[in-house]
Amino acid sequence: MLNQTEFVDNLKKRMNLSMENSYYLESITCSYAIIENRVKKIVLHLNMPAHRNLYKNTKSIYNKLYELNTMTDKKEKKILRYIKYRLKKSNLLDVDENLDFDDWYSDKNNYKIGNKLINFRIDRNNLTHDLATFDDNNPEIINFNDYLDLAYMGKEVADELCRISSNIKKMKDSND
Repeated sequence: MLNQTEFVDNLKKRMNLSMENSYYLESITCSYAIIENRVKKIVLHLNMPAHRNLYKNTKSIYNKLYELNTMTDKKEKKILRYIKYRLKKSNLLDVDENLDFDDWYSDKNNYKIGNKLINFRIDRNNLTHDLATFDDNNPEIINFNDYLDLAYMGKEVADELCRISSNIKKMKDSND
């Protein structure tokens, strides 16, 4: 039987192998699966209900971090401070303490710079839709090498979320 760690490790190996062989779409797909899995795991580590939707889980994490200053539980605050620090330091998600997620997300200028977790999801979704669209006015063959930057961003986001999730688990285990 395969456990969660083995599942993610297998996806990481495939993501890296795909990058090495210039199979960028496959790497993007693997990294998205890892990202969705790790974000969901972080939500579960925070004892919140997880969704099968990266946007909703990202929103849950953001809003939990937004509420950080109002929390009283020291263990929870320590974990949340760590998450907030790592997400900001790695440019994955920058929480504005003055705006909840819906207000923050409604202004695209808030996440144009950094916020790779948001931008990767948006760019990957746009890519998926673009692949299915043929423009009669501007027909051209898809150049899969154009997706190299997105593949690298996905790998970077996936690797960092794996580190964050693993460290949260260690922090929680040491508190028990």
